[in-house]
Amino acid sequence: MTNITPRTWVLMGFGISLLSVVINIFVLSGINDRIKTTDGELSKLTTSLSTQATELNRAEIKNDLFTVLNHVSKLATGDQKIAASVDSIYLLQGYLKRNYGAVNDIPTNEMLKADNEEWATSLAYHAKIQEAKKEKEAGNTDTAAKLEQEAEVIAASAAQPKSELGKKLWELESYADPEKLADKSTADVWNAMIPYIKTSNEQFIANYQKKEARIKELQDRKASLSWWASIFTYLAVSLQLFGLMFVLTKDLVKDTKERREKAEKQANKAEEAKLA
Repeated sequence: MTNITPRTWVLMGFGISLLSVVINIFVLSGINDRIKTTDGELSKLTTSLSTQATELNRAEIKNDLFTVLNHVSKLATGDQKIAASVDSIYLLQGYLKRNYGAVNDIPTNEMLKADNEEWATSLAYHAKIQEAKKEKEAGNTDTAAKLEQEAEVIAASAAQPKSELGKKLWELESYADPEKLADKSTADVWNAMIPYIKTSNEQFIANYQKKEARIKELQDRKASLSWWASIFTYLAVSLQLFGLMFVLTKDLVKDTKERREKAEKQANKAEEAKLA
């Protein structure tokens, strides 16, 4: 190895250090990017599971309120009994919609948009009815009749939601129809909902387990990527040190060569002095 020139040692050290840089820039950077992507998906999934559980609990609160109000409605009489019973069914509708949103992991803003579409139609319908009432009171029967016809058109359009989510929510409301369920006992109302709730629960469990399996898969992937990142980090640092050693060896080789040449010169001079 002493026959290798100092310049060669420097070039070898530079080449090894360059390899270390390549590992840092391309290999480690790529692994770290994949770790970040994995972390991002993990965060989304864990947040989604937490949100689903929270929304499901909120749905259960509406179901509890339905149960209480429906029981209380049976103690009332006359119009109060009818109003309380109908209101309890509306609470049941709210439970079904919130449960659907939780099970299918639908963002809250999407649920609100669908509700707003329904409320906008309802507001337009009641506005027409109020106008028709005023015109009728003013004696404008033809105008009132026309407004009532327009209100009927709006009411008909309300039964045909524009968005797919709106159609599904409207379908859920039809399961809990106040006209069909208001007079029934709490147990009878709940029994009517059991087939849908059973299917919904099965869907929620399948969805939840699928996400848990994906989280486990991502955790294993992250652990593997982190292991490789550690290995390549160690390799890069080792190569950097190895390259530095080659550069330092240049100085050692140069110093050794100079001392050897100096020793040879001194030996030659001593030999010449003896011969003289």
